[in-house]
Amino acid sequence: MAIGSSALNTGNFEHVLLNRNQRGKRRGKVLQATLMLTSMVDMFSMLVCFMLQTFSSTPEILVAKGVTLPDSITGKTVKEAPVLSLNKDELFLDQKLIGKTAVVLKKPDQLVSKLIDLRKSWVKAHPGEAFGGDINVQADKDVSSVVISQLMGIVSGQHYSAIQLAVLGGVQAE
Repeated sequence: MAIGSSALNTGNFEHVLLNRNQRGKRRGKVLQATLMLTSMVDMFSMLVCFMLQTFSSTPEILVAKGVTLPDSITGKTVKEAPVLSLNKDELFLDQKLIGKTAVVLKKPDQLVSKLIDLRKSWVKAHPGEAFGGDINVQADKDVSSVVISQLMGIVSGQHYSAIQLAVLGGVQAE
Protein backbone atom coordinates (compact mmCIF):
# COMPACT_ATOMS: atom_id res chain seq x y z
CA MET A 1 0.00 0.00 0.00
CA ALA A 2 1.28 3.45 -0.94
CA ILE A 3 1.68 5.98 1.73
CA GLY A 4 0.03 9.26 0.86
CA SER A 5 -2.39 11.74 2.27
CA SER A 6 -5.44 9.84 0.98
CA ALA A 7 -4.22 6.45 2.21
CA LEU A 8 -3.47 7.50 5.75
CA ASN A 9 -6.65 9.43 6.44
CA THR A 10 -4.95 11.07 9.35
CA GLY A 11 -7.05 14.18 9.26
CA ASN A 12 -6.62 17.77 8.32
CA PHE A 13 -3.30 18.45 10.03
CA GLU A 14 -1.26 15.88 8.07
CA HIS A 15 -2.97 16.95 4.87
CA VAL A 16 -1.89 20.57 5.45
CA LEU A 17 1.69 19.45 6.17
CA LEU A 18 1.85 17.31 3.03
CA ASN A 19 0.43 20.13 0.86
CA ARG A 20 2.94 22.58 2.31
CA ASN A 21 5.74 20.13 1.55
CA GLN A 22 4.48 19.69 -2.03
CA ARG A 23 4.33 23.50 -2.56
CA GLY A 24 7.87 23.85 -1.23
CA LYS A 25 9.14 21.37 -3.81
CA ARG A 26 7.46 23.32 -6.60
CA ARG A 27 9.11 26.54 -5.48
CA GLY A 28 12.51 24.86 -5.46
CA LYS A 29 12.42 24.25 -9.21
CA VAL A 30 13.08 27.87 -10.15
CA LEU A 31 14.90 28.33 -13.42
CA GLN A 32 18.10 30.30 -12.88
CA ALA A 33 19.39 32.23 -15.86
CA THR A 34 22.81 33.83 -15.86
CA LEU A 35 24.08 36.62 -18.04
CA MET A 36 27.66 36.50 -19.23
CA LEU A 37 28.96 40.06 -19.02
CA THR A 38 32.50 39.41 -20.23
CA SER A 39 31.78 39.89 -23.92
CA MET A 40 29.68 43.00 -23.28
CA VAL A 41 32.46 44.54 -21.15
CA ASP A 42 34.96 43.75 -23.93
CA MET A 43 32.74 45.45 -26.49
CA PHE A 44 32.36 48.59 -24.35
CA SER A 45 36.11 48.67 -23.73
CA MET A 46 36.78 48.61 -27.46
CA LEU A 47 34.16 51.31 -28.01
CA VAL A 48 35.78 53.58 -25.40
CA CYS A 49 39.24 53.04 -26.95
CA PHE A 50 37.87 53.89 -30.40
CA MET A 51 36.18 57.05 -29.15
CA LEU A 52 39.32 58.21 -27.32
CA GLN A 53 41.46 57.71 -30.42
CA THR A 54 39.10 59.55 -32.76
CA PHE A 55 38.18 62.41 -30.41
CA SER A 56 39.68 65.77 -31.22
CA SER A 57 39.31 68.78 -28.96
CA THR A 58 40.01 71.22 -31.79
CA PRO A 59 37.78 71.48 -34.85
CA GLU A 60 39.19 70.19 -38.08
CA ILE A 61 38.59 71.90 -41.39
CA LEU A 62 38.25 69.92 -44.57
CA VAL A 63 40.67 71.27 -47.18
CA ALA A 64 38.89 71.92 -50.45
CA LYS A 65 39.72 69.86 -53.53
CA GLY A 66 42.39 71.46 -55.66
CA VAL A 67 43.77 73.57 -52.81
CA THR A 68 47.34 73.01 -51.62
CA LEU A 69 47.85 75.01 -48.45
CA PRO A 70 51.13 76.89 -47.98
CA ASP A 71 53.61 75.66 -45.39
CA SER A 72 54.31 77.53 -42.19
CA ILE A 73 56.63 77.11 -39.23
CA THR A 74 54.09 78.56 -36.82
CA GLY A 75 50.37 78.08 -36.61
CA LYS A 76 47.41 78.52 -34.30
CA THR A 77 44.47 76.31 -33.58
CA VAL A 78 41.58 76.59 -35.97
CA LYS A 79 38.40 78.38 -34.92
CA GLU A 80 35.13 76.98 -36.12
CA ALA A 81 33.91 79.42 -38.76
CA PRO A 82 32.76 79.51 -42.40
CA VAL A 83 35.45 78.45 -44.86
CA LEU A 84 36.22 80.42 -48.00
CA SER A 85 38.33 78.24 -50.32
CA LEU A 86 40.19 79.54 -53.30
CA ASN A 87 42.12 77.49 -55.82
CA LYS A 88 43.71 78.65 -59.06
CA ASP A 89 40.39 79.01 -60.90
CA GLU A 90 37.39 78.69 -58.56
CA LEU A 91 36.02 80.12 -55.33
CA PHE A 92 34.04 78.06 -52.79
CA LEU A 93 32.17 79.07 -49.62
CA ASP A 94 31.63 76.14 -47.25
CA GLN A 95 32.30 73.62 -50.03
CA LYS A 96 29.72 75.25 -52.36
CA LEU A 97 30.92 76.74 -55.63
CA ILE A 98 30.51 80.51 -55.85
CA GLY A 99 32.09 80.86 -59.29
CA LYS A 100 35.29 81.52 -61.17
CA THR A 101 37.72 83.59 -59.12
CA ALA A 102 38.33 86.24 -61.80
CA VAL A 103 34.59 86.72 -62.36
CA VAL A 104 33.79 86.93 -58.63
CA LEU A 105 36.51 89.53 -58.05
CA LYS A 106 35.10 91.71 -60.86
CA LYS A 107 31.46 91.27 -59.82
CA PRO A 108 31.29 90.07 -56.17
CA ASP A 109 27.47 90.29 -55.80
CA GLN A 110 26.95 86.54 -55.44
CA LEU A 111 29.72 86.21 -52.81
CA VAL A 112 28.41 89.24 -50.91
CA SER A 113 24.87 87.83 -50.80
CA LYS A 114 26.16 84.47 -49.51
CA LEU A 115 28.21 86.23 -46.80
CA ILE A 116 25.18 88.28 -45.76
CA ASP A 117 23.05 85.12 -45.56
CA LEU A 118 25.70 83.42 -43.40
CA ARG A 119 25.86 86.42 -41.07
CA LYS A 120 22.06 86.58 -40.75
CA SER A 121 21.81 82.85 -39.97
CA TRP A 122 24.56 83.21 -37.34
CA VAL A 123 22.72 86.12 -35.69
CA LYS A 124 19.49 84.06 -35.62
CA ALA A 125 21.30 81.08 -34.08
CA HIS A 126 23.05 83.24 -31.43
CA PRO A 127 20.52 85.83 -30.23
CA GLY A 128 21.91 88.50 -27.95
CA GLU A 129 25.54 87.87 -28.96
CA ALA A 130 27.65 90.21 -31.03
CA PHE A 131 28.74 88.89 -34.41
CA GLY A 132 32.45 88.04 -34.20
CA GLY A 133 33.11 88.10 -37.93
CA ASP A 134 35.23 84.92 -37.98
CA ILE A 135 36.02 83.37 -41.36
CA ASN A 136 38.72 80.95 -42.47
CA VAL A 137 40.36 81.48 -45.85
CA GLN A 138 41.99 78.54 -47.60
CA ALA A 139 44.02 79.78 -50.54
CA ASP A 140 46.13 77.59 -52.79
CA LYS A 141 49.81 78.39 -52.42
CA ASP A 142 50.05 79.24 -56.13
CA VAL A 143 47.34 81.95 -55.94
CA SER A 144 48.68 85.50 -56.13
CA SER A 145 48.73 87.56 -52.95
CA VAL A 146 47.00 90.37 -54.86
CA VAL A 147 44.01 88.08 -55.51
CA ILE A 148 43.93 87.04 -51.85
CA SER A 149 44.06 90.67 -50.65
CA GLN A 150 41.22 91.65 -53.04
CA LEU A 151 39.14 88.77 -51.70
CA MET A 152 39.92 89.76 -48.12
CA GLY A 153 38.76 93.32 -48.93
CA ILE A 154 35.39 92.00 -50.14
CA VAL A 155 35.04 89.76 -47.08
CA SER A 156 35.99 92.46 -44.58
CA GLY A 157 33.46 94.82 -46.20
CA GLN A 158 30.73 92.39 -45.06
CA HIS A 159 31.70 92.61 -41.34
CA TYR A 160 33.97 89.56 -41.41
CA SER A 161 36.93 91.20 -39.73
CA ALA A 162 38.52 88.16 -38.04
CA ILE A 163 40.03 86.54 -41.13
CA GLN A 164 42.27 83.54 -40.55
CA LEU A 165 44.47 82.21 -43.33
CA ALA A 166 44.75 78.43 -43.30
CA VAL A 167 48.29 77.01 -43.51
CA LEU A 168 50.01 73.72 -42.82
CA GLY A 169 51.55 74.54 -39.44
CA GLY A 170 54.64 73.03 -37.90
CA VAL A 171 56.42 72.36 -41.19
CA GLN A 172 60.14 73.08 -41.09
CA ALA A 173 61.49 75.10 -44.02
CA GLU A 174 64.34 73.46 -45.90
